[in-house]
Amino acid sequence: VSDQLVEIYQNYTQKNPAVTYQQATQDLAAGKAAILPLGTYAIPQIRLINSDANLRFAQMPATDNAEEQQLTAGDDVILTMG
Repeated sequence: VSDQLVEIYQNYTQKNPAVTYQQATQDLAAGKAAILPLGTYAIPQIRLINSDANLRFAQMPATDNAEEQQLTAGDDVILTMG
């Protein structure tokens, strides 16, 4: 899994990802960003900008072995995707 995350980072992310929290949520709401590693707490801000935003959530992978995969759960530990 770590190799896959490195590949994603190296090949599919911005070279200068420095944006503010506000800019990141605005970009997701406007469709300029596809994935945002935030929690569900960001939903109200995203909905203020785009009430029709099609949001989904996924866990961050910890292993390639499905039997060993664990979900870290809580109120704000989910990957936000739009």
